[in-house]
Amino acid sequence: TFVGHKFRVYDTEPNEDPLENEMMLEFTVQNHGVVGIKNHVKPVVPPEEVPNEVRSTSLSEWDRHLRIKRTFSALAFDKGRLPDDMFASLGAYYYNNRNPPHKVLEEWGRHKGVFVNYWESDCNFIQIPWHLKRRWQGRLRELVEAWAGVDLETTDMYGMREYTKGARLLTHVDRESTHAASLIVNIAQVNVDRPWTIEVNFGHL
Repeated sequence: TFVGHKFRVYDTEPNEDPLENEMMLEFTVQNHGVVGIKNHVKPVVPPEEVPNEVRSTSLSEWDRHLRIKRTFSALAFDKGRLPDDMFASLGAYYYNNRNPPHKVLEEWGRHKGVFVNYWESDCNFIQIPWHLKRRWQGRLRELVEAWAGVDLETTDMYGMREYTKGARLLTHVDRESTHAASLIVNIAQVNVDRPWTIEVNFGHL
């Protein structure tokens, strides 16, 4: 589609003719992005179950991290800057899609665990078009290969996640089968009243 095109999205039920059903979304294309039709319903999490589930998940992730035997440097991680054009491309996409309907609640639930405290704070998600993923992944892979000193295979790139006030991401291990070397890109921060720390465990290496 093109900028300026207008869309109306109707529910498929209960009537056979969609135009007789509820109109779920009406929008005009203003920029490049992916549109979310509606937010999922956040599940109710019994507060008394959270501590045990978080504790169990943390112990499980600690066991998983002991399986990782390969590292690419003495420190096992690094911190740096993206090239200006790369950061500008990511930042522009975020800026243009930082509001609904491009930004939606990330879909979490009991089947996905307690890695994000979605029952306490909203965790939002901005989907990335496939062709942009491929372009960004190619550039990012070059940076990681330069650090690792080996050729790498592109496997996965998650969309943009937005943490809101009070949110936390549980210490975890990325997928061993696809994330031999991975990175986090901090694209934007606003209204931050204290540092949002990142914990890296590498004592077993």
